[in-house]
Amino acid sequence: MSKTTTTTYRVGDRVQVKAGKEHDSMTKDKKGTIVEITTPALGIKFDGMWMVHKWYTDDEVKEA
Repeated sequence: MSKTTTTTYRVGDRVQVKAGKEHDSMTKDKKGTIVEITTPALGIKFDGMWMVHKWYTDDEVKEA
């Protein structure tokens, strides 16, 4: 199986969603860890949350 991983991030990187790019209010100002990468969208597990939030792209996050 081949995956497109054209992202500047790696699994385990710490990120934060850029202001105005949040998919919902729960992730506003939250930091998290990338746990999954596909197509090259990022699945992020935010601090204090049990679920993985999908799918953020490089232009929606910054290093934390």
